[in-house]
Amino acid sequence: MNQELQPIQFGSFDKYRDFLKNPSSTYYPGKTINNEYNFQGPNETVLTISDLPNELLPPNRIFNWLCQYGNITSIKVGNVQTHIKFCDGFNAYVAHRFGNNTFAFGKKINIYWTKYIHLEGIEFNSLNRFKTQERLNNYGTNLYRQTQQIYIRNVPMNCDEATIYNIFKQFTPYTPINIHLEPDRYNAALKHGLINFSDITSSTESLIILNNFQLDNHILELSFYYQ
Repeated sequence: MNQELQPIQFGSFDKYRDFLKNPSSTYYPGKTINNEYNFQGPNETVLTISDLPNELLPPNRIFNWLCQYGNITSIKVGNVQTHIKFCDGFNAYVAHRFGNNTFAFGKKINIYWTKYIHLEGIEFNSLNRFKTQERLNNYGTNLYRQTQQIYIRNVPMNCDEATIYNIFKQFTPYTPINIHLEPDRYNAALKHGLINFSDITSSTESLIILNNFQLDNHILELSFYYQ
């Protein structure tokens, strides 16, 4: 094992962010050993989902669901299995940790590890969230499993709660019970806020359908949230 590579415990996002800032180090994704995440093996970047209802969960919706947990490079849909390749093993591990056993569209979705290394499928790099240094610095904050509350960001300043409500009403089977938007203190041209639903099924399926929705040349970002 390369002496520069040290085991990083899951949840230690600070160590992972520090690791990304060191371009001289070679990154090797790995797996959990004794409750520690070890950067040892060259595999473990691809997750697999079996028996998906593909008409309800095509590749773009799978991306909408899992991109809140890490950067996805490609998705390949087969007859029985769907494979999702992440940029590295830590991102894949986080997605597995938070996304496995999600209930949506009438079934529990199980996510499995696979030994695939190379995956040629539909590429989604342009929509990944964690590409700028600012976003990487915040990677790991406010990650949640399914909740009844959704955090929304990148909302145009001229957009109000009624606009967001009508988008959900038009494009999903669900309507929020309340929405609160406020100016984004990090970007004066945008708003962010919280959207509450009556149950987890409503919030989950709404997020899967509407994450990355384009509104006035802005890509809306949705994530599960708990307050």
